[in-house]
Amino acid sequence: MSEIEFEICCLCKSFRHHLKTETIFHDFSLSIPSSKITCIIGKSGNGKTTLLNLLAGLTEPDEGEIFWRGESMKNWPRLKRERWRRNTVGYLRQKPILAENETVRSNIQLPFALQGKKINTPLLESLVQDLNMKSFMDSFVWQISAGQQQKTALIRILLKSPDLLLMDEPTSCLDRKSSREIMGLIYNWQRQHNTTVIMVTHDLDLAKNADQIIYIEEGDVKLYESR
Repeated sequence: MSEIEFEICCLCKSFRHHLKTETIFHDFSLSIPSSKITCIIGKSGNGKTTLLNLLAGLTEPDEGEIFWRGESMKNWPRLKRERWRRNTVGYLRQKPILAENETVRSNIQLPFALQGKKINTPLLESLVQDLNMKSFMDSFVWQISAGQQQKTALIRILLKSPDLLLMDEPTSCLDRKSSREIMGLIYNWQRQHNTTVIMVTHDLDLAKNADQIIYIEEGDVKLYESR
């Protein structure tokens, strides 16, 4: 039986827009296993990214609790959350945050330089090779495609060797070839490193090989499929 990465208990979350309150989640509970791939699916606007942000500690529930490996995140101070995200979590956003006027190489190196850490050079070379990015390393970010930007962000994240990898629609803006390359690498990486992967997507073809699929519809959260 798998260990539990996240235990979500009686969670409620809403947002207020122009004097109107929009309820995203109301009193749902769920377990997400460790060292597995979990996909979160559903239509746009149904709270998939909100759930990912809750798990990342970027926003907090209005009610209920989220436990990470048995520890409640409810009263974590800001510095602990930031340290946990920096050391434990890799978050691949739908639109990666990159410095457009810097090269691909500089964007990959920057967070390690700021933290005074050395890059694992053999791992970097392997990731660059697997994602066909060798010829773009000295290109500026503004010169490369959306798919290549996503690959740049993914290389930077995987160089951290995160225990937890969160991905928000990682292939939504990519062509089929780039999508296959990125997802092939993710599934291989997870098998080799036993990383916990939680991925938001609207693409059932991407989700079909996941260990667990969570379906969100109008605030209702259901276990759609698990293997």
